[in-house]
Amino acid sequence: MAGRPTSARITPLGDAAVAIELGRTIDPRLNARVHALDRAVQEAGLPGVRESVPAYASLLVHYDPLAVGYDDLAAALQPIVASTTGGPFADPRAVVGPQLRTPSSRSGRLRPAVIHVPVVYGDGAGPDLDEVARRAGMTTEEVIRRHAAADYRVAMIGFAPGFPYLMGMDPAIACPRLETPRLRVPAGSVGIADTQTGIYPFAMPGGWWLIGRTALRLFDPAARPPSLLRPGQAVRFVAVGGTAVELADRDALPAPREHSPPVAAAIRVLDPGFQTTVQDGGRWGFQRDGVPPSGAADPHSYARGNVAVGNTRMAAALEITAGGTSFEFLARCRVALAGAWVEATLDRADVASEAPVDAEPGMVLRFGRPARGLRTYLCVAGGIDVPPILGSRSTYLPAGFGGFAGRALRAGDELPVGPPEVSDRSRRGAGSRAAMGPAAPRATGPATVALPFVVGGQWEDHAPEAREAFVAASWRVSHQSDRIGLRFEGPPLGGVGRSQPFVSDGTVTGAIQVAGDGRPIVLLVDRQTTGGYPKLGAVASVALSALGQLAPGDEVRFVPMTVAEAQASLRT
Repeated sequence: MAGRPTSARITPLGDAAVAIELGRTIDPRLNARVHALDRAVQEAGLPGVRESVPAYASLLVHYDPLAVGYDDLAAALQPIVASTTGGPFADPRAVVGPQLRTPSSRSGRLRPAVIHVPVVYGDGAGPDLDEVARRAGMTTEEVIRRHAAADYRVAMIGFAPGFPYLMGMDPAIACPRLETPRLRVPAGSVGIADTQTGIYPFAMPGGWWLIGRTALRLFDPAARPPSLLRPGQAVRFVAVGGTAVELADRDALPAPREHSPPVAAAIRVLDPGFQTTVQDGGRWGFQRDGVPPSGAADPHSYARGNVAVGNTRMAAALEITAGGTSFEFLARCRVALAGAWVEATLDRADVASEAPVDAEPGMVLRFGRPARGLRTYLCVAGGIDVPPILGSRSTYLPAGFGGFAGRALRAGDELPVGPPEVSDRSRRGAGSRAAMGPAAPRATGPATVALPFVVGGQWEDHAPEAREAFVAASWRVSHQSDRIGLRFEGPPLGGVGRSQPFVSDGTVTGAIQVAGDGRPIVLLVDRQTTGGYPKLGAVASVALSALGQLAPGDEVRFVPMTVAEAQASLRT
């Protein structure tokens, strides 16, 4: 029964996250227990814990595996889980209520206990309203009345920064997800899928039925917290007059401003190639707001390049995907390349990987196409000096913030560089594994790359033959891959996740999801913070750099290992 306590299940998701599953249903009382557990974990201040991400029926705790081991962290979490989930389900209003009044991000005033969301229903603002009404066997006015009459609560934020999954919708107006998702859903669209409702914070693809639209801004990367709605927040929809025309030009995020360098520019982009972005070590602490870590897709190479020029590990660099780029130096810079095996010349002189060179004003650095790997890092002493957003200079392309004006570089862009500075940490760590991260297997062209992974997630829920087929097969990287995730081509897996119900839960970089077509998707640094597909586990941290270097056509095999083996590989 929903009102009775259930035993919690603590399992690893990769070697840098602990999943605490309290149940397998979408239920307000169960979700309230998740939020109570989330607060208790935050208040405990456990060593090594980076952040926690609540979902419908589970909590994902991210941690630094070099600071604390899985066994020690799981042991520390057990009494916290027992103290917050051992009794009967609590009234969600009592459990979640204290969290609702939190300081505003800008004014310091308290947040209202209930956020009211004004919605223009129907017509161009809600193109699917008529079809939803037809399916429900009621008038559009009745659908609007029922949708706006419900009391909603934010179960979790995920899918995209600021996107709220809201519980409490009248099941009489429920509709399954669209068979074919839209390529672009306007910002502020209010959608329904099954018994859930949600709001798209900015324009993006989506498969929910759209019944209205709001002008309320749900996500602002300059605010603290950046998401207007938070897990546990109470929400009411209010029908208002208006038209889609009035909403057509509204963006969910402030219009990105072209970057105005605070100092003279040092690098000019002549040819950005396929995709070049500013990236650093990533942003942490905002996954509960739907913001992924982002950062360098190959953290090992990125760190080695920075060490070569005397930077700290968080200095921003350029991540060059598939080569073919060229840059002109406008000031004297010390630079180093790392990552994919690519021919590069500085005024026709060859540039070796991870060897610092001095570029003088007027010199041009040119990159060929990678012979092995996919991503090359151009690191410069002092780092690329763009403004940090949410504690990081990394570019997050799906939402258009961070890096250089929130976008990939274009020809003519001019980049400032910070003053060279060698910290005590980088002096001591130059060339060490602690400074540069663990060595990783590399993509080497036609050979099959072995990717170690920690079994977890819904591994036991998959049929034995599906698990065996997964580790036995060779998988080819699809061209439909990007920094969000790698899609793989190969024989579809049967019997995926059918033995137990599944509800969306937290994800990690390297998580191995199995989509509806039975083929794996491995999440990368721009991934969603929560996901809606069952998982087989997650790629070990020691292999994340190899993951970031995989190119379309590369073949891999997944090799299972325990979390203890994965963490031991980080320390050797």
